[in-house]
Amino acid sequence: MKMKFRVRQKNGVIVTKVYKGDIGERYGLRAGDVILKVNNQDTTDTARFQTLMAEGLRTNYILFQVHRKNEVFFVPIKLDSLL
Repeated sequence: MKMKFRVRQKNGVIVTKVYKGDIGERYGLRAGDVILKVNNQDTTDTARFQTLMAEGLRTNYILFQVHRKNEVFFVPIKLDSLL
């Protein structure tokens, strides 16, 4: 995947697809973005990412640290606001 999206980032998980109208699109995520952290915890692989997402769902809040090209930024998501 890293070759396909030309990502040099060694850690994190790559956003491979963002569906139209889905949460990712609404919060500005794009294919090729690298999610470095979820709730300030490193995402070293997909399994770790899924674990951190499950924990975030219980707390009703998820904070992504995202790397896009030469930029790093945060995407806060309050889950009850999606209902």
